Amino acid sequence: TGGGKTIVFAKTIEETGVRALVIAHRRELIHQAAQKLGYVLPKSDIGIVMGNANQAWAPVVVASLQPIANPKRLQELG
Repeated sequence: TGGGKTIVFAKTIEETGVRALVIAHRRELIHQAAQKLGYVLPKSDIGIVMGNANQAWAPVVVASLQPIANPKRLQELG
């Protein structure tokens, strides 16, 4: 909705230093979220988990619903 939600939770991740999983339901939203997270967290690796992409090792991961519904891939996320 253009309200800056991604920026707000990115700042929360930055301030707390926790590992984070961001879930989105469309490819465009996943890439958009990863890009905005990168603006706020330029020193952090931002991973994507969807389709063939499996960067579950990253401290901040943006994922689609289908892979995290898979028990094996969910386990990889920790």
